[in-house]
Formats: sequence, C-alpha cells, structure tokens
Amino acid sequence: MNNVSSRGTKGKHTKAKRSIPAVGSKVKFVFGLSEVTGTVIEDRGDLGVGGQRLLRVRFELEGAGEPFETEVPADNVKVAA
Repeated sequence: MNNVSSRGTKGKHTKAKRSIPAVGSKVKFVFGLSEVTGTVIEDRGDLGVGGQRLLRVRFELEGAGEPFETEVPADNVKVAA
C-alpha cells in the first residue's frame, strides 16, 4: 500500500490560486491570434470545464462596429495595467 503523509504533495493540487479580477476590471486575454483588452462585465462563477471560473468580458476590435462579448476562463486573463 502506498500511503502519503499529510505533509506530502502527491495527489494534491499544487498550482497557486490567482486572484479573480473584479467586475469592472480591465483585463487582457488572447482572442484569435492577438491579445485584446476588455472589461469584465460579469463573474459567471465555476461553470467552466472542471469547475473553471468563467468571466464575461466585453471588448472592441478595430474596424468592428459593435463591441464583442465572450466568456473567458479566469486563468486565461491578466489584469491590464
């Protein structure tokens, strides 16, 4: 039998948790082949694959008449400076 002590890391999720950008935050993420900047308009919660937290983000593309909205996993965005 392979017992792991409570101090061991085997089988534990070791990825550090990142803070979730708040609604209204400016964020950057990859859309297609480029990085875009948008605004978080909704925190959809843990609805993604495997319980990933999803954010609804509104952004604009040059030449498009209307802004776009999409859902992006929180792990795939970074706060824009």
